[in-house]
Amino acid sequence: MARLATSMAVAAGLAVSAVAQTPRFTPVSLGTSNSKGTGVAALPDGSKVYITSDDGTLVIADGATGDFSKMTQPGASCKTVASISPDGQEVLYTYETATNSVIQAYSVSDDSATWSYTVAGGKLAGAPKYSEDSMKVYFTWNDSEGHFSVLTIAGDGMSASETFAKSLTDLSVGGPKGVNATLIDTDLGFTGVDVSYEPMRNTEEEDDDGEGTGEYYLKEGGNYRFGEDNGNDLVVFAHLPKGSPLDPNYPTSYAFSHYYAYQAGLSGPGEVSSLGTTTWASIRPPILSKNGVRMAVAAQRGNVRAWTENELISQGANIKVNIKQQQRTNAEPSYSTPSFNADDSKIFVASNKNALYGIDATEPTLGKGDQDEFYLPYLWETLTDSLVEAGTVATQDYVYAITSNGVAHKLGVSDGIDEWAGQAKLDQLFVQADFTISDGKMYFVTTQGLLHGWTVETVPTMAPTPFPTLAPVVPTEEPTSAPITAEPTSAPITAEPTGKPIEETASPTISMSSAPSTTKMMTQTTTTEKTMAPDVTTPMVPDVTTPMAPEETTTTTTTAAAAAATTTTVDAVVGGLEEDASPASKLSMGLAVVLGALALAVL
Repeated sequence: MARLATSMAVAAGLAVSAVAQTPRFTPVSLGTSNSKGTGVAALPDGSKVYITSDDGTLVIADGATGDFSKMTQPGASCKTVASISPDGQEVLYTYETATNSVIQAYSVSDDSATWSYTVAGGKLAGAPKYSEDSMKVYFTWNDSEGHFSVLTIAGDGMSASETFAKSLTDLSVGGPKGVNATLIDTDLGFTGVDVSYEPMRNTEEEDDDGEGTGEYYLKEGGNYRFGEDNGNDLVVFAHLPKGSPLDPNYPTSYAFSHYYAYQAGLSGPGEVSSLGTTTWASIRPPILSKNGVRMAVAAQRGNVRAWTENELISQGANIKVNIKQQQRTNAEPSYSTPSFNADDSKIFVASNKNALYGIDATEPTLGKGDQDEFYLPYLWETLTDSLVEAGTVATQDYVYAITSNGVAHKLGVSDGIDEWAGQAKLDQLFVQADFTISDGKMYFVTTQGLLHGWTVETVPTMAPTPFPTLAPVVPTEEPTSAPITAEPTSAPITAEPTGKPIEETASPTISMSSAPSTTKMMTQTTTTEKTMAPDVTTPMVPDVTTPMAPEETTTTTTTAAAAAATTTTVDAVVGGLEEDASPASKLSMGLAVVLGALALAVL
């Protein structure tokens, strides 16, 4: 796989669209100046938004107005984002006291508290995640070592109990193959978890050459032995170095480190398995593709490691990227969680320095001996003017990121070109917390505790046609006299809107900034505008500033326009006959016009 030399494009010099984010409400102050937001989650339709803050408060806000209520925990702190159950019935968040950590769940319907679970003497690592059936919760926590636990929620939804647990000691002594016993003597804990609800494992036999007879299979030589025949949730986590990455003594590498998988057995609690031994660790959890066959992790010393389909169960990652903007003289962990786009074909990650990267998730990177001077292990690199600490969020066509100094970016997933061109800037505001996008709406919170809601994409209600129509059909007004009807000679031409109306706001709060972002692309040429024929099977996300054309097929475009014009003429003629003509004349002339319009439409 040969890759081409990169070309340089400065976003400020490109013909980009205008800033296309529409504020949904005036930014809302969530609390006192000494509390800052630590994460944002939202229901799939964006109707409710959940914001956590470092003073232990959970804020529940209306996604359309920003109106909110608070659930406070005096004397506590919160470091993770809230989690919403897949069935949409429950939300949980975590907070820490001086001695314990607590997982607290609330009902989505009425915001009432349902159940809570206390982790005695431990600190939670990352946000807990629900199981696909919303009846279990997976999480990791650390004290003197790392722990992985599974909670099972009672049938009445009012309590939860631990039903599975493994510690680092359990895994190092008599645990999965390859886990080194010396790990219990090192300063390692566990990262947070990620979950795939649809892990795809083929149940067919391998052929004579050892290859799978289906799309997914259990490969010989790998450590993962629980996937075959098993469609239960797949959970992954990795080793976390304790302490602060800002500490000059923060470790840069390890003799032994591991990444792990958990999957409940077909008829039992299952087991934790080591997926491989590494020399690195991560301060952010690994992420899984939705079907559980790809994984990515941003690790120490500017490393990104990822696994293409079926390689997750082998020893080593087959995608290895050293982020160029990152220095390798220190630990240099990435502060931002990676993300997959909607079809899991690309990975996006921010470096410890000021840059964002797009990586092909379907192709392994070349070995050192196969690389030439033009080889790049990533699709594109976009430079920013500040560090990205909040995680990236990707849709099918765009990846979004917010720098710590409050500049939001909307990058094309294939080329990394910023459609907002560095113009979406929040004056004197800073963003470090993970944000979310739901139903085309982006919600984020600043370190000053201000909640923002923007409409950034218009989500179509049905798939658009490959090409826009010339003109929409204009509906006729109801006639003031008896309507004139004629039997059509062909199917009538109809059109239905394909997008939601754009919500308006009174006063945008975004200032314009000239700070450009720079994009390196894998291709040799750079275009000033992106024009891409949309896939008819994949809805194209239109710009929120441009109303979508109604759906029409390409073969009826001209006749639709003609029919629209003729329909207007019919209304005018029939209306004009009312005063001067007899009923018989009205009928004759109106019928002639209608038949002429139908004949034109057929032609």
